[in-house]
Amino acid sequence: MSIVRSSFLVLLSAAVLGACRTHKNPVHTGPATDARWAQVDSLAGIGQYATALELSGTIRSEALAEGDWRTEFKAWMHVLRFRAYAGGDMQEGLRELEQRAAEAPIPLQQVLYSVAAEQWWNHYQQRRWQVLERTEMSTAAGPDAETWTQGQYMSHILGLYQRSMQELDTLRRIPSSELGELLIDDGTARASRPSLFDVLAHRALEVLSNPETRLTEPTWRFQLEGATPFTLFEPWILRPLAHRDSSSWLFQALRIHQQLERTHLNRDPIDGLVDATLERLTFVHTNSSAPDRDSLLLGALEELRSRLPSDSSWSMVTARIAQWHADQAASYDRSAGDAWKWEKRTARTMCMQAMERWPASRGARHAAILKQTLEQPVLVAEAEQAVVPGMPNTIALRYANLRRVWVRVVDDAWVKDAPWVDEAEVWSALLARTPRLAWSVDLPDDGDLQEHVVDLPMEGLPAGRYTVLLSAAESFGGEAAPRARITLWSTAMAVVQRQRAGADELLVLDRWSGMPRSNVKATAYTIDPYQRDAAGAQVVGEFVTDNEGRVRAELQQTRGQLYWELRDGGDHFVTDVQWRHGGSLRAHGSSGPLVPLHGPGHLSAGTAAVLQRDPGASGRWAIHHPSQ
Repeated sequence: MSIVRSSFLVLLSAAVLGACRTHKNPVHTGPATDARWAQVDSLAGIGQYATALELSGTIRSEALAEGDWRTEFKAWMHVLRFRAYAGGDMQEGLRELEQRAAEAPIPLQQVLYSVAAEQWWNHYQQRRWQVLERTEMSTAAGPDAETWTQGQYMSHILGLYQRSMQELDTLRRIPSSELGELLIDDGTARASRPSLFDVLAHRALEVLSNPETRLTEPTWRFQLEGATPFTLFEPWILRPLAHRDSSSWLFQALRIHQQLERTHLNRDPIDGLVDATLERLTFVHTNSSAPDRDSLLLGALEELRSRLPSDSSWSMVTARIAQWHADQAASYDRSAGDAWKWEKRTARTMCMQAMERWPASRGARHAAILKQTLEQPVLVAEAEQAVVPGMPNTIALRYANLRRVWVRVVDDAWVKDAPWVDEAEVWSALLARTPRLAWSVDLPDDGDLQEHVVDLPMEGLPAGRYTVLLSAAESFGGEAAPRARITLWSTAMAVVQRQRAGADELLVLDRWSGMPRSNVKATAYTIDPYQRDAAGAQVVGEFVTDNEGRVRAELQQTRGQLYWELRDGGDHFVTDVQWRHGGSLRAHGSSGPLVPLHGPGHLSAGTAAVLQRDPGASGRWAIHHPSQ
C-alpha cells in the first residue's frame, strides 16, 4: 500500500457490518447522540441479538417517518448486523436495502447503494471458490445469488457502485462533514476528502482497483498503455475517455480517478487535487502495461512536485518519490554489481527533506514512517539442521543497519514432553544458562541500508543439541535491539526417510563418510497437536538399524505428528516433525517422500543433497544432487 494513501475515512458500515464476518463482539459506533443506541448496545453486549434486531428495526421505522436519514442509515447497519447474528438470510436483507435505496432521498440513496455494493463484494469473497467453479453464462443474473457466476457478481456490484455516485454535481456540493458520526475519520483526511462524492468514489475504488474483479473480462478488454495516463492537470483531467469495453472495471476505475481530479481542479486547498493525483498515478503505475512505467511514474511525480514549491503538499509528493526509490531498491542484487544499491539511502535523504521543509504536514508524517522503515535493523540467522561433532562450521547471518552482533551458544537438551511456552520465557531460560561459546563480531556496513549476508565461523561442538543466540545488543535484551535464535544438533548421524509399500523406511548414515550406521536405536513418536500438554509424545514403535543402517516400520495407521529419535551411545538426534494422516506422510518443507539431508561434510553450507536408491545397483544408496 502506498504511503500517500489518504487517512482513514470510511462509512460506519465498515465497522458495524464488519462484525458479521468475524465475531459477535459489540462494536463501538461513535458518540452516543441517541439514548436508544445505548439500549441496543446493551442488548448486543449480553447476546440478545433478536431483541436488539427488533429495537433497531423500530428505530429505523421511526427515523423514516421523521425524515432523519442519518439515524435511518445507522439503523439499517444495525439491522443487517443483528440479522446475520440471528441466522437471517443475508441476500434477503441486501435486497431490502437495495429496494429502500431505490426510493430514498439524496444522499441516503447513494450511501445505501455504496453499502450494498460493499456487502455483495464481501458475500462474493466468502464464496469465491464456489463461485469460480460455475460456468460463465451470457444471460443476466437471476434473483438467487447462489447461482451467480463471477461475472454476474461483478456486474451487479459495479452497477451498485455506479448508482452510488449518481447525481455527481449534488454529491460534490455536500460536505463529507454532513455525514456526522456516520463517518469514521482519524482527523487528518477531511482536507483530501471534503465532499460526499470523494468518500463514495474512494469506497468504490477500494473494490474496483482489485484485479480479481477483471477475471472474466474479454480478451479485448481495456488496458492501460503508453504515457498518456501519466500526464497531469488539464491535459489529463479534460481528456475524453472512451473504449469499446466501457463496462471494464479498470476503465470505470480510471474514469472515477479522472472525476475526482476534476472535482478538485482550481479549488483551495490544493491537498485534495494532489491527493487524488497521487492516487491515480499509483493506480496507473500498478495496472499499466507500459515497459517504462517506472520512469513514467517518477517523471510525473517530479513534475507534480515542481508545481508545488510553496505548499505543504510538496512534502507529500516528496515522500511519494522517496517511496519510489525505496521500491526500486528491491531490484538490488548484491551478486550483480552496484545497480540500485544506493536507492534506500536516496529515499532516506528525500524523507529528511520532506520532514525538514514542512515538519507538521501529512507528508512529513508519511516520510517519518518510511524513514523509520528504511532504518529498521534486521537480524536473521540460519544454520544447518545438524553439524558434525568437533568440526568447525558456520552460521549464515542476514542483517541490515547493524554494526556488531553478539553470539552465545548454550546447551539445549531435547525434552520429549516439553510444553508450549511463551517466547519471552524461552529467551529468559536460555540466557540464564552458562554459554558454551560466546563472542562478538564486527559487521561490515557501508551505510547503503540494504541487507547483507555473511558467514560467521563457529568452533566445533561436542555431540548434543544447542541453541545459538544472536543479538545486536551485548545484553541480549529484546526490547530495542533485534535478536534471533536457532537450534542445531551436533551429531555423527544423518537420516533419510521415505514411505514404500505401505511402510516407513529409515536409512541412518555417518554424517561425514556416508557409511551406514548399524545398531542405532530408532524410536517413533506421535503427538496429538491439540492435546500436547495433556498427552505428550506417545511411543508407537522401537527399532534398531540393521547392517545397512535401515529400519522398516509398519506405521501406516498412525495419525498425528510423527518424529523419530535416534540414539547411538552418547550420540543423539531427533528428526523434524511430519504429519501422518492414517497411512500418508507429509513432510514439512519436502515435496516428496525423501527428506533433504545436509551433508556429508564435503557439501558446503546451504547445499542440499538427497540420498536415493540407485536404480542400477540393487540395495545401493547414492547421493543425488538436485542440480544434476
